[in-house]
Amino acid sequence: MKNKVLYGLLIIVTAWALIVSGLYWRLQQHPKIIAFNSERQAGDIERIRFLRQFIERYFTYDSGNFWQTQTSLAALLSPDLRETRLNDIQRLRDKVSKKNISQTVNTQWIEQTQKDHFLVHVQLLINEEARVNAISENIDLNLQDTERTLENPWGLLVSLLDFTVGPRDLPMTLQMRPGSSAIVTLPCAVESFQNPATPTLTAKITTFNISEVQLSLIENLKQPVQLVALCKDLEFHWTVQQSLTTLNVFEEFPSKTGSARIKESKTPVHKKDAYDKTIENVLGVKVDN
Repeated sequence: MKNKVLYGLLIIVTAWALIVSGLYWRLQQHPKIIAFNSERQAGDIERIRFLRQFIERYFTYDSGNFWQTQTSLAALLSPDLRETRLNDIQRLRDKVSKKNISQTVNTQWIEQTQKDHFLVHVQLLINEEARVNAISENIDLNLQDTERTLENPWGLLVSLLDFTVGPRDLPMTLQMRPGSSAIVTLPCAVESFQNPATPTLTAKITTFNISEVQLSLIENLKQPVQLVALCKDLEFHWTVQQSLTTLNVFEEFPSKTGSARIKESKTPVHKKDAYDKTIENVLGVKVDN
């Protein structure tokens, strides 16, 4: 009886292993997956998040992880860019690995000039042999839709990457159009938010040590509107207005763009003592605080 039970369990385990192996092989051959939502094409917010993550991964590396971090981005590039980038990585691999170098990036703002064309402004911080250099770069970038896979769950490819060096001012007026979305990040926890254009312009706020304000313009904005975010010690003011051309889809407001928060001063309340109460009772006169 015991042998029959063990024999049955062996058959079940073997069958289960064969089924799992078959499913794994099939997934490798057809690695299609819907990772973020069920829509075939990425929405506005998803495109913004893809751009920020792509820029972060593209520019952030050091001598020890240059090869791994850069080759992992190949699946997010169009075929032409992928081949060029892999050749560049191979050419620079030994040079970078022999130097004590690290690089980080801060995405400051993103503009959308056409449906799939974006202008990204970043600040690079390059640490090479104990020397630190800060460089401002502007990136012309095109996106195109593709199938979502295990290697590329976003369903987006970068098909153009052009770089120019030079600083640009942070726009304090966000251009939006009906149906578009934008993200603003603030360097503090938002305690209060003033939006006089609700429900035409909606705001979703996620906050901790820093805050992310996700804006969506539902319908036509008749006139520019000023938004105010109040943190503990700082307040931030910016304007949203309607545009049919260039759109501001992402902005990071540093502390220097805010101003000291003006808090309402409360007049101390004078408590009535026995003398005040006596006057009120005897003379019938109310003593003000």
